Amino acid sequence: MRLNRSAFTLVEMLVAVGITAMLAALLLTLVTQTLELWERSVSSLSMENEAEQILQRITVDWESAFARRDDHEWIDVSDEAQWRFFAQVAATSGDAADPNTLRELTYRLSNNQLFRLEGTAKDALESGYAWTASEENNPVFLLAENVLELQMGGFRENDTEIDIMTPEDWPTRIRVELTLVSEGGAQRLAAAVDGLSDESAQQIRSQTIRRYVRWIGINGRAW
Repeated sequence: MRLNRSAFTLVEMLVAVGITAMLAALLLTLVTQTLELWERSVSSLSMENEAEQILQRITVDWESAFARRDDHEWIDVSDEAQWRFFAQVAATSGDAADPNTLRELTYRLSNNQLFRLEGTAKDALESGYAWTASEENNPVFLLAENVLELQMGGFRENDTEIDIMTPEDWPTRIRVELTLVSEGGAQRLAAAVDGLSDESAQQIRSQTIRRYVRWIGINGRAW
């Protein structure tokens, strides 16, 4: 008499476990890749929004840049990490006693942080439009962190670049190039540099660094 076999053999169990493990590994890979893609998309969108805010602030300032052909230094870009100029813009503080008129502006990049220093209209007028704004008596705004690079260069009407911007060689357009790294990317790069990660620094940069370019037309002319 033959007995009905209702149990699995050891070989069948091993095959079933192996197939299950392969499916679980495949599912884990798909989930991991999906989460990484989602994280990159969110990070990219966040960087886009941050870049737009930075570039919009820079655009408003440069559009109203001002200079006269006299003995004053109306623009100073001698430092690669600092840009100073005068512009007719409203005070970001909202102070009603600080009118919408000519004031000193400074952009400074330090330790991957972008700062904007704004002088008052009163200080500019009383100083005869000399460089007087300082962190001690004027508000300093941290525009953004994780800024790897900022370049601002002037161009003439015929699209030739100006080596040194002066009232005598006043630009009609400014080219702004902004390079940002995501917060997670900055942390991953630091870990790679310190030898705490097996990731390639080049691969991290390609995934987490974005460059943005904007052309800004200067409304006024030096006179």
